[in-house]
Amino acid sequence: ITSLMTQVLGIPFELAVVFVLINNLLYLLHGHFGDPAVGGWITAGIPLYVTFLMGYPEGDARIMALIALQIMVAVIFIGMGLFKGADSLVKKMPMSLKAGILIGAGFSAVMTEFSTTGRIWSMPITILVGSLLGFFMLFSRTAAPLRNRYPGFRYVAQYGIAVPFLIAYVFGIVIGEVSVPEIQWGFVSFSFTEIIQKYSIFGVGVPPLSFFIDAIPLAIAAYIIAFGDILVIDSLFKNADKVRPDEKLIFSPQRNSIIVGIRNLLHGLFVPMVSLSGPSWTGGQVLVVTR
Repeated sequence: ITSLMTQVLGIPFELAVVFVLINNLLYLLHGHFGDPAVGGWITAGIPLYVTFLMGYPEGDARIMALIALQIMVAVIFIGMGLFKGADSLVKKMPMSLKAGILIGAGFSAVMTEFSTTGRIWSMPITILVGSLLGFFMLFSRTAAPLRNRYPGFRYVAQYGIAVPFLIAYVFGIVIGEVSVPEIQWGFVSFSFTEIIQKYSIFGVGVPPLSFFIDAIPLAIAAYIIAFGDILVIDSLFKNADKVRPDEKLIFSPQRNSIIVGIRNLLHGLFVPMVSLSGPSWTGGQVLVVTR
């Protein structure tokens, strides 16, 4: 995401790292307020956000467009939380529609990666190997007995997608798809003042009303994509309740939506993020629930 923010928003790499650090710190809001979700982005919609932002001139206008989009997303999430819209949707939405949202978001992400400009073609074997190993570690029914039988495999599997990605990365270097990285060690200064002056609503100014209006359709699309994550969390905890009746973890879509809305609002005001803030990081959520 640091690379994407550098390319799309023109943010220096060092500052982009600080953006990500703040984003990661805001994940802690979920645990602090009793929400068992593992915070994440609204990842599947990133190509849509980038296309939307590229329609504005590079510089303050593009930053304002992202601020407007993130604030509109915050308004939708907070509204759905305060007025219990998220709870109602999870309980009353027909199963066929839930399935459509989940499958649609997945297909959208896959189609984007396999499009003519998708990332899959930059290193096809490496990405496919990493994806298959990740699916095996997280979702395969074959992997579950292996965890119980072999302590070594259980130790590796507890890190979720991290190990499959590392294996794929090394494999990519071996076959020549991935170049050996040049690593430079150093410290990144926490230039929060510079971020406020150049990239926040207090520095670039409040976006014009037209920017907020233009962002409404994409904000709604982002919420629909993110709602799929809410459905996944709800399903994961219901399945976990059958296995662990001794520990009752309560997932509330209402509470989760309010926290996600607050995260997006803080980002929109201070440190706008291209990825937006979503209800859950599915890979991490599956890993934690499995453990």
